[in-house]
Amino acid sequence: MHQLTNKKKIVIFLIFLLVLLSSLNNKNLTKYNSDLFKIKSIKINGLDNEKYEKKIVNALNYLNNENLIFLDKDKLTKILNNFNFLNNFSVFKNYPKRIIVNLEQASLVAIYYNNGNQYYIGSNGKILNSEDVSNGSFNLPKVYGKFKTSELINLMNLLNKNHIKFNSIETIFYFESKRWDLQLKNNILIRLPNIDIDIAIELAKKIIEDDQFNEKIIDLRVANQVIINNE
Repeated sequence: MHQLTNKKKIVIFLIFLLVLLSSLNNKNLTKYNSDLFKIKSIKINGLDNEKYEKKIVNALNYLNNENLIFLDKDKLTKILNNFNFLNNFSVFKNYPKRIIVNLEQASLVAIYYNNGNQYYIGSNGKILNSEDVSNGSFNLPKVYGKFKTSELINLMNLLNKNHIKFNSIETIFYFESKRWDLQLKNNILIRLPNIDIDIAIELAKKIIEDDQFNEKIIDLRVANQVIINNE
């Protein structure tokens, strides 16, 4: 009986020792995994603007020494979405210690003036402050009026569809009646209607390409009516 009791004590001790060692091993393993997958490198691809790259680098500095396995992609996505100069992006985990961030930079499509201030509109429909844009001259149309940037992007797409280059336009005016005037660099003024814009642009293109056309104004504001003059 005494021998049996001793055996029980030995078994209990061995079980306790096994649990203790397992606990210590798990802690060491967790620490090892934590150190193994700490982010030590962030690779950024796709930007050709130093200002933009510095902004991205500063915004992503918090990732250094974060655990790559438990990377909060929602937080990272929210941060990158705040940059108006980005058109698209993707993030890849490169185990064990690296993140690769591929960025697609939005192109500038227009210069926008509002309340005496100059801004830029990107191909993603977002507005950029002048200080966020590199110094240099841009062959971009100047846009005036109060409009949604999505409306301007739609206009640009319709012009491209009809092979009218957006950079062939000097100035664009948007009116409260929800229509556009386009002042081309060859001094031709196109007055568009507020409906069926695609049809009007297609018609304007045909008129301009007509060898007999030598006027300066194409007025398409009224449905089923074309007014062409020099005044």
